[in-house]
Amino acid sequence: MLPLRNVPIDTALAELAVARARADAIDFIGLVDALPTTREAGLAVIWRLIARGALVVDLSAPIVPSTRVGAA
Repeated sequence: MLPLRNVPIDTALAELAVARARADAIDFIGLVDALPTTREAGLAVIWRLIARGALVVDLSAPIVPSTRVGAA
């Protein structure tokens, strides 16, 4: 995940993702689907936010669709 820290990110989508994760408990796939973009673009933003520490998941377990996501 380290290389994702420096990859450019869509800041508008990033802000929406963090705000949604902050608003209430949400799982990984729910957060992807909540973003107003394609699934691919949503996944890219969420992975980058996890790599940057703006979104938090349990990294000691595999990240699956039901993994809980929170805001840092």
